[in-house]
Amino acid sequence: MFVLTINRMLASSVFKQTKGTGSASNKALKTTPFGRSDAITRGGFAIMPHATAPLSLMLYAMEKLELMPLLGFGQIKLGVQRSDIHKLLGSPNDFNENTDYYSESSIQIHYSDNTVVDYIEIASDQNVVWDGISIFSTPVVDLVKELSEKTKQSTNESEPGYTFTYPEYELSFWRPLQPDEEEPDEGKYFESVGLGCKGYFSSGI
Repeated sequence: MFVLTINRMLASSVFKQTKGTGSASNKALKTTPFGRSDAITRGGFAIMPHATAPLSLMLYAMEKLELMPLLGFGQIKLGVQRSDIHKLLGSPNDFNENTDYYSESSIQIHYSDNTVVDYIEIASDQNVVWDGISIFSTPVVDLVKELSEKTKQSTNESEPGYTFTYPEYELSFWRPLQPDEEEPDEGKYFESVGLGCKGYFSSGI
């Protein structure tokens, strides 16, 4: 998943560095910071060029991305071909064999071996909304309470207290820190949300 917040800017930087490859087999470990357990980290903080397609440019100022479990985020859909994503969003800022990175890597799209979108991960500098709730401006404690009324959290979290996975919806959230007495605001909000295709998390239960 996403980035260790010393603050959200650092979180975004870490997110840009960590690249998922989309081929990990252990579903329980796919909610690691800024990507999945098969992530490849490239050294340095390279400056990536912005994508050139109109919709890609629009992502920087997109009003919101509607989270739709088992479907995707807004127009970015699960289950479509990589070529369809390129038609929709244009050329990615960066990419590797199984992942495309858009909007300064705050939108990461992972593909299965047959180039179908199987996982989408969004960082906290995007505006993600679900049923009218702003994912990244709602405190974790309130969002988890809301989620508990909809579905059950996994009992096999890879990072308890940091990752929050909901297999029924193939949905995961991540925060880099947990609040404590000295820093009650650290970890107050999630730093990333990830959404997988059917079976992405639930098949590992």
